[in-house]
Amino acid sequence: LGSANNSWAGPFGLVLQDNSLSFINPAPASTTNSKYIANQFIEFSVNLSKLGLDPVTLLGGDVCGTPFNRIVVKTRASASFTAELKDFVAPTDLFLAPRVDIATQTPFICDTGSVSRIYITNPVSTSVYQWSTNNGNIVGSTTGTSIYVDTPGVYIVKQYLQAGCSVYATDTITIGRFASCFLLANNLADFRGTINDNKVQLNWRVLENQLVKYFVIERSSDGINFEQLNRVETQSSQGHAASYLYKDDISYLNIPAIYYRIRMADVSNKDKFSNVIRITLSAAGKNSIAISPNPVRDNMQLKIFSATGSPLYINIYDETGRKINSILTSVQPGNNVISLNGLADKPKGIYHINVFLGTEFFSKKIVVAR
Repeated sequence: LGSANNSWAGPFGLVLQDNSLSFINPAPASTTNSKYIANQFIEFSVNLSKLGLDPVTLLGGDVCGTPFNRIVVKTRASASFTAELKDFVAPTDLFLAPRVDIATQTPFICDTGSVSRIYITNPVSTSVYQWSTNNGNIVGSTTGTSIYVDTPGVYIVKQYLQAGCSVYATDTITIGRFASCFLLANNLADFRGTINDNKVQLNWRVLENQLVKYFVIERSSDGINFEQLNRVETQSSQGHAASYLYKDDISYLNIPAIYYRIRMADVSNKDKFSNVIRITLSAAGKNSIAISPNPVRDNMQLKIFSATGSPLYINIYDETGRKINSILTSVQPGNNVISLNGLADKPKGIYHINVFLGTEFFSKKIVVAR
C-alpha cells in the first residue's frame, strides 16, 4: 500500500532525500513540503504461510509463537535501489510479552503455623501461570497470578502465553525458614479487655495482618463453654501489624464475671485461639490489681481496676532481682485485663511484679510452676 501524491506526512515533519527536514517547527497540513510524493511511504505485508515459508511451521516451532520476533531497518544513500547501504536501526523486539517475575513480602516463614503469599509482579491477562514445588507445600490452587504456601522451600512458576502453548518463561523463588518461630506462632498479641459504662471493650493486635482472613469474638459465662458473639473482618494495613477493637454491650447480663476469647482464622484455613480473659462485672471503688492464675505455668493475666484512666508501668523481676520484662501502656476507667506471656520460657521459681498505676504502686509475688 503506497502513499498517494501529496499525502500529509504527519505533524512531526518529513526527512527529504538530502537528509533535511521538511520543517523544524510544526506546520499546518496544507504546507507543501510536509507531504509525501507518490509511494514515498509504503506499508507492505507478506503471507509466508501461503508461500510455505512460515518460520513457525517450517522450522518446527510452537504454533503459539510469533513468526517474527525482531525487525531490522536499513537505509540507502539515494532513492536508487542499487544505492549504497548506509545507517540501520536494529534489532527491535516485536510481540514479546513480559517474562514472568515473582516476588513475596514474607520471604521467611515457620515450618508450621504461618503462610506466605507469592505473587507475579507483571501479570499478562492472556497468559496462563502454573506453580510447582519439590520441597514445599502450596495451599489451594496451583494456577493463577498468586499462591499461598505454608512450608519453606523452592517454588517455581511457568508462564504459558495461552492455554495449550509451550512454556514461554519461568521464574523461581525460595521461601526461607525462621530460626525462631515464636513470633509468628503467636500472631495474635496484646489481647486485653476493659469495662466501662456497661460496655466491654476488647482490644487486640496481630503482627502479620495479611495472614488473617477474619476474627470471631467468643463469649462465655463460665470460662468453659463459649458461644460466637460476632465476626470481625480483617482491615487493610499499610504494614504487617494491625490493631482491632470490639465493644460488647453487657447491660442486660446479671452474672459476676464474663469471659472472652478470639478465634482467628488464617489464610491456610487453620483456626488459632487467643488466651481467655476474665472481666469482673462487680467493680470496686478503688484502684486494685490481681494476678490469675497464680501459680502460673505459661500465660497469666493482670487484672486491674482503675478509678480513672491512668498510665501503667509494669516491671517483672526474677529471684536475683534482675529485670526480665518491662511494659509501658495505659488503662481506661473500670476493669482492665492484660495478658502477659513473658514467663512462658522462664524456669520455675519465684518472681516479683511491680506495677505503677498512675501515682500508686503495687507489688505482687508470682510462682512459676512447670
